[in-house]
Amino acid sequence: MYNKEISTLTTYQKFSIWLSSLCLIHCLITPFIIILLPSVSSFVDGWVETALIAAVIPVSLFSFIPIWLKHKNLTRLFELLAGIALVLIAQLVIHGSSHTFGSFIAAIEMLLMIAGTSLIAYATYRNRRHTHHCHNPHHAH
Repeated sequence: MYNKEISTLTTYQKFSIWLSSLCLIHCLITPFIIILLPSVSSFVDGWVETALIAAVIPVSLFSFIPIWLKHKNLTRLFELLAGIALVLIAQLVIHGSSHTFGSFIAAIEMLLMIAGTSLIAYATYRNRRHTHHCHNPHHAH
């Protein structure tokens, strides 16, 4: 039973890293798609970003927390929470004002999203890696 739980968590961790990477790719490619294909911009920019964020945060938390509770590395937790905070700030605070204040705010939003999703993927990866390399006998791996 224990191996099945670990296998399931590993799958969710990989999915979390994949989703975070997809967000990162979306953030980097969207400006070029909008410039090259303006007719597709509303499709690429609107609901896709919201759907990715709505998926990344719960999947990342679901895959991160059970493994983190076994070794409680505060650095990994801080990285994950900082990444989530950056994504939420970019989406909930800055996203609405980027339409009002122009491209400078949109660039800040994009940079925060890139930093946030990168931190989420990195924290999830390092959390998983720590589990495989931890030799502390007090940790239940």
